Amino acid sequence: MQQTLGTVVKVEGERVWIQTVRTSTCGACGVKGACGTHVLARLFSERNAPIELTSPLPLKVGDQVMLSLSEHALLKQSLWAYGAPLAGFFIGGLMLQPISELAAVIGALFGMGAGWWCTARWAVIEKPTIRKVIPIQGGMHAEVD
Repeated sequence: MQQTLGTVVKVEGERVWIQTVRTSTCGACGVKGACGTHVLARLFSERNAPIELTSPLPLKVGDQVMLSLSEHALLKQSLWAYGAPLAGFFIGGLMLQPISELAAVIGALFGMGAGWWCTARWAVIEKPTIRKVIPIQGGMHAEVD
């Protein structure tokens, strides 16, 4: 189970918007930021939009919450996000490789685009669930089973 802390930034009825702090495992790695993951994290670090969820618990703006996502859901979503475009890239390139190198490059790019399109069209994104609420002023502590 993957878990992270978030802060409630907006509440409308049972719908809540939660802002999370984007974290990285770069501090624990021996390479310390010299890899592609670090570069991508820095490029996209400003794209940190709040997550919209429904909550069975009464929440207020400013509440700290613990969000969790199952390992299975994380793996499935990662395969859609990375696997489909990568598979399309290789399939498209290999299919047109006998024609010419330029055709292989075009086929690879087209295949990657097709993989992204398939992901956007058919991937089911499982949202995290709220497991624990830590109220603003030390009130009651609530957990979801």
